[in-house]
Amino acid sequence: MWAGICGLRLGRACEDADGDLWLGACLRGRGNLQIWRTGDYRHFEFEGSEVTLCVVKTVSHPKYNSVKADNDIALLRLESPVTFGMYIVPACLPSQDLAERALHLNGTMTVVMGWGMDKEWTAPYSSDLKHINVALMEQSECAHHMVNNLTGNVLCAGSIGSVKDVCSGDSGGPMMTLYRNTWFLIGLVSWGEGCGHTDKLGIYTKVSNYLEWIDSVKKELFYSSPQAHMLLRSRRANSFLEELKAPSMERECMEERCDFEEAKEIYKTKEATLRFWTIYEDSMHTNCSVDNGGCDHGCHLRKDKTGRYCSCINGYSLQDDFKQCLPKNQQSCGQILIAKSSYKSKPIEGLQPWLVGGEIGKRGESPWQALILNSRGEFHCGGVLIDELWVLTAAHCLEGFNRFAVRLGDYRRFEFEGSEVTLCVVKTVPHPKYNSLKADNDIALLRLESPVTFGIYIVPACLPSQDLAERALHLNGTMTVVTGWGTDKEGTAPYSSDLKHINVPLLEQSECAHHMVNNLTGNVLCAGSIGSVKDACSGDSGGPMMTLYRNTWFLIGLVSWGEGCGHTDKLGIYTKVSNYLEWIDSVKKER
Repeated sequence: MWAGICGLRLGRACEDADGDLWLGACLRGRGNLQIWRTGDYRHFEFEGSEVTLCVVKTVSHPKYNSVKADNDIALLRLESPVTFGMYIVPACLPSQDLAERALHLNGTMTVVMGWGMDKEWTAPYSSDLKHINVALMEQSECAHHMVNNLTGNVLCAGSIGSVKDVCSGDSGGPMMTLYRNTWFLIGLVSWGEGCGHTDKLGIYTKVSNYLEWIDSVKKELFYSSPQAHMLLRSRRANSFLEELKAPSMERECMEERCDFEEAKEIYKTKEATLRFWTIYEDSMHTNCSVDNGGCDHGCHLRKDKTGRYCSCINGYSLQDDFKQCLPKNQQSCGQILIAKSSYKSKPIEGLQPWLVGGEIGKRGESPWQALILNSRGEFHCGGVLIDELWVLTAAHCLEGFNRFAVRLGDYRRFEFEGSEVTLCVVKTVPHPKYNSLKADNDIALLRLESPVTFGIYIVPACLPSQDLAERALHLNGTMTVVTGWGTDKEGTAPYSSDLKHINVPLLEQSECAHHMVNNLTGNVLCAGSIGSVKDACSGDSGGPMMTLYRNTWFLIGLVSWGEGCGHTDKLGIYTKVSNYLEWIDSVKKER
């Protein structure tokens, strides 16, 4: 909807009816007059939704540097305003604060689209608009894979080992990300070292760095007052409301001053109105509904309704800004303590796991991982340490045996590395409502014979509050890390000797249900990517699904079940840990 063609050669991202983002590189040597088309899909066919307009002004960024590919951004002004509709909708530009806090995080899933070539140095361009899903990567990690230097004006995305990439003809096209039901433009296709190389990544212009420049250019290009009066409504929010076309209503309310009743005229449902009103009124983070109130951990509304306050989970202290939470010491949960200097080679991005289709990580990257041994002393399941005495696992892991032991600090399970600690389990507590037929409430607690000592290779995972989990950690597209020693393929043995890990995004349950035969309850999370073999498998059950939120690793899921494993048309199902916090506390109090 926000992709367009210019001269049938290069893509760009639509930003509003008159100002359009495009790459400076696309403008070189192309003369003064450009032709711009939007609403297109098959660019060799007329489908009835296309609109073609002349470009009357091109504005490259004044500091564009073609040698360094820096400030690779430009604006195009159209000859007349475009009418929005089902196939033509502008992309939203995020504020710089929102972009940095929520949209540019390592692992954020993005969508990039264009009509570019399928392979390097091959023609023709694609006739149909194509898209790829790629994850953002920290620039420090990205730099290891690129020959050319990266500036602070770019984003890096892709996955080492994957051929997903943009190519010739995609330049200037949009990199979009979905955040709380709104699609935001965060990048423009800029450059790469070749395309589709499995050891390279894609580089994108960071749009949020240029918001002031965009505004300044657009002000220079605005219509005169008499003309503008015919196009824009006055400050009174609903003066021309009836004349506005439906697709642009919500944008108008966001840009002008509205009151709640006027917002209701535009946002047809109560839920949509409240969602808008919260964002509209809460630019200073006075409540918890937007971006978790700016809090690292807990966000709470004051009883007198005068605002919100932040708190930290046990083991963390609230900083002077009353938002940030820092660990008090090395006993704090959710911290990876191995030093970067300990890596003999390039460190893995974050904790990039997966089991089927997974990679071998590094010792200490998942210090909360537990290995559960059955009464014969054999590897049986995974688990996760949540404090010095308790381990969480899947309830189905307790079936068939009545005695267990737990090994912590392990990595290569057939080698003694000096960090391992093995303790007997003195109490097993499956959830009282565990249902093996429905695989519901698939969670259990194991009490260790004695408290374990934390260290570099043994650290408990953090449990998020249910509010934090629902507001920030369970969002569609959230990247997670799953670890385990399970089998590499369905129906094969042996189990992995080394701890493996994968990155998988969360998927909304309604979408997930389309791909699964069995029914899903409200006690599970669904994760994976259709078309990918990344999945948990036999032996991974009970292991942790972790996500990184503001420098703290939180446990959000336990490996529960799947329909086979590694199937490209199926997804993985995980027990939703935040649904069981009260039960966990009650069991621990009983001792």
